[in-house]
Amino acid sequence: MLKSSKRFIKFAIVGFSGIIVNEGLLFLLTEFGSLFYLYSSIIAIEASVLSNFLLNDVWTFNDRRKKGKKNFLRRLFNWHITRSITIGVNFLILWGLTTSGTHYLISNLIGIIVATGLAYFLSFKLVWKI
Repeated sequence: MLKSSKRFIKFAIVGFSGIIVNEGLLFLLTEFGSLFYLYSSIIAIEASVLSNFLLNDVWTFNDRRKKGKKNFLRRLFNWHITRSITIGVNFLILWGLTTSGTHYLISNLIGIIVATGLAYFLSFKLVWKI
């Protein structure tokens, strides 16, 4: 299997763990925390963004990262910049589908799936660039 295929599979596995974090927190904060689903979504997205960054940094892209605290913070910053694009896509799909009658958890999942390819490309090119 090609190195890029293995890397994408790792990225997808990490992304799946992020879906669990995102969907789990979205559900818990909305249903048990009584937060409006869009507010819950902001917290859930950030939690999954952070967990995905850490897992991708130590596992998926460990061979492409430069060591050191400064480089770690730069990657984390770039990760957040690139995620702002994919988060925007996810958030708009969540809002659009939910206001059209789709359950918010399904809307969120569709938004995550749509943003995955873009997220991988941006990660490879801008966050863990060589």
